[in-house]
Amino acid sequence: MLNLKALARIPETMVKLVAKLPLFVGWTPEAIRGSTLTNLLSQHVNLHAIESLQTRKDHSATFFVHQSVVPDLLKASGRDGLFIKGHADYESQFATDSYWLPDGISFQDGLQLAQHSAAKGLVAKSSQMQPRFAIRFSVPDDILTFTKDNQLPTFTSLGRWRVEGLHSGMGAAGAIAFLESKGWQIDELLYFGSNHVVFTSKQMGSAVSMFYQHQGRSPQQLRFKALNSLAKQQSMSPRTAAAAPSSTRRATEPEKRAAFLKSLPKAGQANTPTPKKPGEKRPAEMNTGESPAPKQNAIEIP
Repeated sequence: MLNLKALARIPETMVKLVAKLPLFVGWTPEAIRGSTLTNLLSQHVNLHAIESLQTRKDHSATFFVHQSVVPDLLKASGRDGLFIKGHADYESQFATDSYWLPDGISFQDGLQLAQHSAAKGLVAKSSQMQPRFAIRFSVPDDILTFTKDNQLPTFTSLGRWRVEGLHSGMGAAGAIAFLESKGWQIDELLYFGSNHVVFTSKQMGSAVSMFYQHQGRSPQQLRFKALNSLAKQQSMSPRTAAAAPSSTRRATEPEKRAAFLKSLPKAGQANTPTPKKPGEKRPAEMNTGESPAPKQNAIEIP
């Protein structure tokens, strides 16, 4: 039997972080080496605080770092094309709220905005078209200060969520249709990855345990995760944590895109001709005396 009185209690001082050297900045796979990472990290912290650096094939690396220098590394995220974030197992120790910059903001503009005194580093979500940038903050009040200082729209009245387990074949329109069928009020689809979606919602919908099965694949459990303070409040008390109404403003391009995607026909609701009933005759065409429209102007949609 174990003698628990002799159990050693050793404090954990290291935190696991993830570094990313994205392709859109110009990093090539050949450049993703340990020496490249150590050279970049040494510009912000003493290398003696870093251990177990391991590069990966997806333009990223993981490493452990002493917890005292984590804030410095997070704040440096984006500089020199190096993006840093907490590993999923440790991100709760340094929880932040992210403000997603308006669509079309360039990398250089994002870096400039991330110099704000309250900012905790630049975040990038790569996509096939172009990356989308966000800036981390410690508390929502810092976001309000930041948006006011830079005359940017404020989205703190919206919960930000991630749902994992979807398939990219669903498409943005399919994802919005699915989420709204479960009671979510989608404001914007921020990111659609290979198996997850990040979105903002005015109200929390159903996040109960459910599964999604894509054709020819095994069922995948859908997992919802609250990504900002309001979403966490909604998850604790979904009935009372509805988003506050936002002030009147012009819709942003991503919001216009979300509105368009919502307007598309749902699966199985495409406009199709009403089938003719058995025995029903086709009505005779009226003779107007005019020549019929040429057939070559007709467009056949498969």
